[in-house]
Formats: sequence, C-alpha cells, structure tokens
Amino acid sequence: MEIFKEKHEHDVTCHVKDATKWDHYFHWHENFEILRIINKSSKFLIDGQSVEADPGDIVVINRRSVHLFMIEDTDVKILIMQFPVKSLLALEAGLPNIKTHITKEELHAIPEVERLVDACIDRITKEAPLDVGVKNPYLFSLVNCLYFTLAKHFPSVADSRSGASRLFFDAVDYINEHFTDEDITVESVAKQLYVSREKISGEFLKYSGVSLKNYICSLRIKKVNLLLDEGFDIGTAAMKCGFNNLRTFNYTYKRVVGITPTEYLNSRKSTNSNQ
Repeated sequence: MEIFKEKHEHDVTCHVKDATKWDHYFHWHENFEILRIINKSSKFLIDGQSVEADPGDIVVINRRSVHLFMIEDTDVKILIMQFPVKSLLALEAGLPNIKTHITKEELHAIPEVERLVDACIDRITKEAPLDVGVKNPYLFSLVNCLYFTLAKHFPSVADSRSGASRLFFDAVDYINEHFTDEDITVESVAKQLYVSREKISGEFLKYSGVSLKNYICSLRIKKVNLLLDEGFDIGTAAMKCGFNNLRTFNYTYKRVVGITPTEYLNSRKSTNSNQ
C-alpha cells in the first residue's frame, strides 16, 4: 500500500468506471471529486471515516481528502466527476466543503434540488467524456452549478479545513522519501516533524486507516519484491530496503505478505515457467 498525490492532466473529467478496473490505493488530489453510485452499494474510506453508499447516492471527496475505494464486487459501476478549483468561476464566494455522503433519500426530500443535480450530472456526462481536455465554458458552468448547489444544500458540518492536516501530508512525504533508511521509526518521524510520537501516530491513523509503523513496513516490502523481481537475492534486497536483520525481515515479510520471501520467489519462478 502506498499513499500518494494523484495528478490529473485535464480540467474536467467525467466517466463511468467499472469495478473490475479499480486500483486499490490511498491517494489524494487538489481536485474536487463527485461520485454517483450506479448499480451496487460501495464502500469508501475518506479522511479516516468509513462511508457505505447505495445506488443513487452521491459521495463527495473534497480537495486534499485522503481516500480509498474499497470495492469488493466485480460489477460495481460508479460515475466519477473531477474538477479543479480553477474551474469554479465564483471564487469570491468561497469554496466550502460539501457533505461527504448525500443519500438518495436526502435528495428526494428536496425535489427541485434533486432535479437540478440530476440535470447537471446528465449534461456533464455528455459534455465531458474521459480524457477530453478541450476548454469548454459550458462544461465549466455546469460544474459550477453542481458544486454550488450541493455546497448550498448539503454543506459539510466537519472541520472547515480542507481534507487531511498539513502534518499528515508532511509525514507521508517524509516517509515516502526515507522509508529505506535503516533508522526510520515512528519516533524518528515524530522528531523530524517536531511533534510527539502520540501526535503523529494518531494523525496518521486518523487519515489513512493504517498505523504509521505498518505503512513503513508495507512500503519496504513492496520495494523488496521489486528488487527480488529484478534478480537481487533475499539478503541484499532486505538490506537495501532498511532491514538490517534477516530474522526481523523474514518475520515482517511473512506478517505483511502471508508467505515467506523464499515462497514468493518460488511462486514467481513457477509463474514465469508457465508463461
């Protein structure tokens, strides 16, 4: 598992994604993201909060919110709309966060809002197919209408800050850069960021849903597997990824992956020989 900032090439995208093509990873972005669940209930983890949405519901991922799509079914379909701050024309009005989970019942309760939201989503779907980066003023006006309609009628009642805290992002950046260092620990990350061990541990768990220690381990094991695939022996791969004790490495590897490094290598050899 890796937590990273997702980048987008185009101003506005809108497409239906099939669950068979999901990549399950924690990420965040500067864009606002509005999802409409099409056919089956779906689960998400957004800023450390679990959300389960039914068909017809809207899920809003505000900018800089750390999130994970926890899709288990094979035929879930979700309409995804993304747009950056610069596409919102009325910037002087402020950019309030929107409630994360808006149920279809909440929309039904305000018929005129439901009709407007449905009309905006329908037109956005037609105007913004996937990966079309052509400037389209009409599309931008539709995005504005949808965003400010939802923000007006379904404002977020949570902390007014956008997404996760600066401390969380600083921790992710530091760990992603230094996870192969031998001496990186929860304590060393806390010291680097001038906070207590308890503070950084709680902040990291709150927004990612995993402990900081386990996140470091998962990055190291992922890197180890890449090195093993490149032909490095187990000991060398472990040392390059910050493990200075093979016994500790073997224990950690099996705890994270479920098999030993040797079993992993054997499985890779078996797969390659069958190709």
